Amino acid sequence: PAASPAALRPSPQSAPAIGVAGLGRIGRAVVRAALATGRVRVVAINSPNLSPAQMAYLLSHDSAPGVSAPPVRARVGADGASLDLELSSATADGAGPNSNLHASVNVRVSHCRDPREIG
Repeated sequence: PAASPAALRPSPQSAPAIGVAGLGRIGRAVVRAALATGRVRVVAINSPNLSPAQMAYLLSHDSAPGVSAPPVRARVGADGASLDLELSSATADGAGPNSNLHASVNVRVSHCRDPREIG
């Protein structure tokens, strides 16, 4: 039998940390894949033209992955400079290949046009 996605995840401390530059179709796909697999940790998102509220909306209402993809819930963090992201695919009956998939992370956001300004 195949291992569940949760069993394949490295511990959060050992997963490499990444930053995502831009939240276009590819940036959103990277964030979703990182949350789903746990193989990397998204610690920052830089998007010069989007506010945290716009980033949260795009991640929560992304139609590119299709209806079968687990939804990402995104909220602006309490500090106004971060996003709280959550991916959960638990089904009502607890069945299915991703029934235990759950990830939650707080991500720092920035709006720098020059990558050298990102700290």
